[in-house]
Amino acid sequence: MASIGGQVGVLLVGTVAQIIIARALGPTGKGLYSLTVLLAGLSASITGISLSTANAHFVGRHPEHRPALVGNSLFMAIVWGGMVTLLLFEFGGDLRDRYLTSINDRLLMIAIVGIVPQMLVEYSTGLIVGLDMIGMVSFTMFLREALVLGGLATLFYYNLLSVEMAAAVWVVGGVVVSLVQSGFAWYKTGGGVRVDMPFLGRTLRFSLNGLVANVSSLLRLRLDLFMINYFLLGQDVGYYSIAMALVSLLWYLPTGVAMVLIPYVSWRDDRAGDRLTPFLSRAGMAISVAGAVGLGVFGYPVIGMLFGKAFQPAYPAMLFLLPGAVAYGMSKVLASDLLGRGKPQYGRTISLAALILNVGLNVLFIPRFGIIGAAAVSSLSQMFCAWLFLFYFLRESGTPLRDAFIVRADDWRILGRLLVHKDSGN
Repeated sequence: MASIGGQVGVLLVGTVAQIIIARALGPTGKGLYSLTVLLAGLSASITGISLSTANAHFVGRHPEHRPALVGNSLFMAIVWGGMVTLLLFEFGGDLRDRYLTSINDRLLMIAIVGIVPQMLVEYSTGLIVGLDMIGMVSFTMFLREALVLGGLATLFYYNLLSVEMAAAVWVVGGVVVSLVQSGFAWYKTGGGVRVDMPFLGRTLRFSLNGLVANVSSLLRLRLDLFMINYFLLGQDVGYYSIAMALVSLLWYLPTGVAMVLIPYVSWRDDRAGDRLTPFLSRAGMAISVAGAVGLGVFGYPVIGMLFGKAFQPAYPAMLFLLPGAVAYGMSKVLASDLLGRGKPQYGRTISLAALILNVGLNVLFIPRFGIIGAAAVSSLSQMFCAWLFLFYFLRESGTPLRDAFIVRADDWRILGRLLVHKDSGN
């Protein structure tokens, strides 16, 4: 219940923040903001080596190493993240001049400053999720969105809102949440801090599989924004970012489920998800399909009403993104089950293959078909990814194919019990 409720809160507050940015900055400004925030998040995810994946897995199965998990996370974020930040301050301008000429020096600096706080957020989130304290993750996710919304609303009221100020507000929100989450993770893991280099090596080896999977997944979801910026115009990035924001509404339920599923499986034996995961997969897909139909029918007037008529060219791209959004929800649930079983190699292989497909097709489709081409490619790669995750989950669990798709008569009763009583599914 805490996970789903937190996702709903983030959805509502985050949507209001997106509305303010869109109406204040217009399509081009919204596109620049999205690129800047994405650059910071992507840089943190790549250089962070997906240590959060190992944190979520090891904190439950190896409680004796919890002080080392905290200490190693702080070491990686501050020392390694600090080194990455300095290198990007030195050489980031050259990369920007080649691939992101629309981002000015101020936006580049803001994105770089946001890397270390974002790494701390990801590492501490992994620890808290692994401890099965989803309510805290939900609270801090909501806190960040609320801080961003408060900052944006204040700047908008005083007519001070710009792309640079909006991006700076996002970074400040990340700093606050990184401190709150890191302190909470330290307290709940026993209050110990120890840098353990041999154990760090062990967790990093585990994380390498997660690194490829997480970065490939993130690039598959977001790289098209960079490619649209490279091939098309800044306003096209703004249109596409709104289309993505709308279809991502379908991801909130699967994301909340995934946060619960990782500790549920990793704290038990590998068969723990054989019953719960298929139920979550088919119920989540049914809800996502219903949401996709609603967006398809009402999306055009909703875009105009919320973000302004200037953003209505986003509607066709949103329609082409919807099948992939439904498929992504299934992938999220099944990937979390496989990760909880201690098998991150599946996510690595599948996400990398889908990324290669995505990039190759985008190079062909975006110059010819614009943002609609990018949306179609996104859906194709997401459906390809979902099919592979389903194949490997069925092989690992022995679950019949029908159990992952066909909704049963008592599914809604079980779902209601889970939400109200936080039933484990046993």
